[in-house]
Amino acid sequence: MKRRIFIGLIVLAILGITIFLLYRSGFREGQVGLEIKAPEEATAGQEIEYKIIVENKNNFSLNEVRLSFFYAENSIPLNQDGQPLNSLINNFDLGNLGSRDKKEFTLKAVLSGEKGETKKAKATLTYIPSNIRSTFRKNAETATTISKISIPLTLSGPPNVLSGQKVEVTLDLRNETDKDFENLQVFFTYPDGFKFIKATPLVSQGNNIFNLKSLGVGKGDRIKIEGEISGFEEEGKRFVAILRKKYGDKYFDFQKTQTILNVSTPLLTTEVLINDSKDYIAKAGDKLKYKVKFSNNSDNNFSALELRALLEGQMFDLASLKTDGFFDNNTRTILWNAASNQLLSNLAPNQGGEVLFEIDLKDDFPKVFAKDYSLKVSSLIQTSSVPPDFNLDKISATANLITKIKSKTNFTSEARYNDSVFSNSGPIQPKVGQKTTYTIHWKIVNEGNDLTNVKIISSLPPGISWEDKTKITPTQSDLDYNSSTGRLSWVISTVPAGTGTVSAIFEALFQVGIMPGINQANQSAEIMKEVSFEGIDNWTKEKVEFNLSGINTSTISDSPGTVRP
Repeated sequence: MKRRIFIGLIVLAILGITIFLLYRSGFREGQVGLEIKAPEEATAGQEIEYKIIVENKNNFSLNEVRLSFFYAENSIPLNQDGQPLNSLINNFDLGNLGSRDKKEFTLKAVLSGEKGETKKAKATLTYIPSNIRSTFRKNAETATTISKISIPLTLSGPPNVLSGQKVEVTLDLRNETDKDFENLQVFFTYPDGFKFIKATPLVSQGNNIFNLKSLGVGKGDRIKIEGEISGFEEEGKRFVAILRKKYGDKYFDFQKTQTILNVSTPLLTTEVLINDSKDYIAKAGDKLKYKVKFSNNSDNNFSALELRALLEGQMFDLASLKTDGFFDNNTRTILWNAASNQLLSNLAPNQGGEVLFEIDLKDDFPKVFAKDYSLKVSSLIQTSSVPPDFNLDKISATANLITKIKSKTNFTSEARYNDSVFSNSGPIQPKVGQKTTYTIHWKIVNEGNDLTNVKIISSLPPGISWEDKTKITPTQSDLDYNSSTGRLSWVISTVPAGTGTVSAIFEALFQVGIMPGINQANQSAEIMKEVSFEGIDNWTKEKVEFNLSGINTSTISDSPGTVRP
């Protein structure tokens, strides 16, 4: 506590000494002047001048005088030659300012902003009185209101649009000053879901930059942009246009406008289902039932509608298609109209319907190096009977359904006596007390998609010997035998699509032996237990799993039979 009191007394003493010295010296902080003079009103896009006045009315000079000027936000600072500066902060080292001395200088800038917007510029002065070693700071600011826009911008478009509709957005601009403007540029930003089609005049760069060579006094210009817009119901689509002027070799923004187009509730809708689902995963050889729904969500009657379904995918067996619509084999499109569905002749408000078609998938995947197969059905419903409120040629709606196709995986497990890889021995028909060897073949054929994390598990029953002869393709996979448990496992990180069809088959060979006991005479002796296969379809993310029966002496592929006594 005593220490805090002591520190407080020291601070008070220092403060008292400083005040005493200030008064003794005759220095008055209030005698240092900093003033910014600027017009109270200005036109956006035209140059203005800031006059800065620094004055020392004290009897002592000021040392290390520095001034920082902060231009108004989004303005374009200019040097005395009218070229742009690289920063909104301009720093000046004024050196020393003598007693009763004054310094004045002028800065230029172009203001940008909306009509009625206030633009503030600020300045900060720092200095050290010649007879005091303390640094002092003084601030000043000025405000200019934008009372007029030099080149007003008007961006317009239809306030309400339908998803999938073609729209036209128009920008009008006019020079309302008494001087010509050169080296102008208009930069557009488009919303997500907007697909640019064309513009008038032609675009200068990309699809959103237009260079305007000049805009004379009282002259105007117009830019039209056409495109297609898509989005969700009640979503606002914001278009922005920015007018730029070139200073030196760089364009600067000085005027901006925007418009928002609202996506309306669609008048017509359509939907595609496969086997009454959107999430169905198909397989080779599948029989598929497609349903294409349509509905009128408006208060208008629509007549003479057409409904189309486009079929995309190599696995469709087009010869198996069953439909009451007309199928164009060249375009792979089914067409329904009033002749095939009466609702399409006149669809009343809030009325809907559906059409059906059936189609099979091919039994086998194409023998090519490809993977990740899918089906796509895209529906389109449209009519030329457009309500008077919409400036359109047609009312339409689209939908699509993408269906993934799972892998077609074939795994076989068999035992042979006569084998080209390993020579087997012993009685061809096993005999009690005598050893016979067999070669087990595990083979994987995989079409369609990659399989990952593949595991094949089985086990050898008691009385079956592991002969420690193996051959694995590919060599980087592992076949493991646990002599304590008799467990067999073949683990493969990836079985690529096309294995066994367009690339080499995956195969594991291993030799086992059996010496039947008297209790197995005249019976089928078990050689290997049931085999389980599991993996992950890397495209559909489904688990692939199945089991195969075990092997006994009666299921040997080339020499089946029971154990002889």
